[in-house]
Amino acid sequence: MSRPTWLQPLCSADSLLDFDWRVIDDLRGSDHYPILLSSLEVLLTPQVPRWRLDKADWDLFKELVKVDRNFEELPSVDDAVEYLASLLQWAGHCPITHTSPTCCLVVEAVQAGSC
Repeated sequence: MSRPTWLQPLCSADSLLDFDWRVIDDLRGSDHYPILLSSLEVLLTPQVPRWRLDKADWDLFKELVKVDRNFEELPSVDDAVEYLASLLQWAGHCPITHTSPTCCLVVEAVQAGSC
């Protein structure tokens, strides 16, 4: 005679109303009925911004990315890499547009002259 399978709860009882569950009739070769849990909350996934390289102002990028330091004066190679990476990221935000709506703030900053 088989016994029911008991699962250790993965969350508190407070979360009970946040999910809908149903038993799936297809055993898929098992001797246990699968249970499908579905979140009742709409979970938004963050969108990763993408560079729009075809619309970039490369002349402006070249002007903004000019290095104003001598790398030999920096204390370590890590500091030089960090400086260069931050310079490239900063310079890229001004002349290169993005697909993400959060980058509209950057475009407005460029138009206001603060970039």
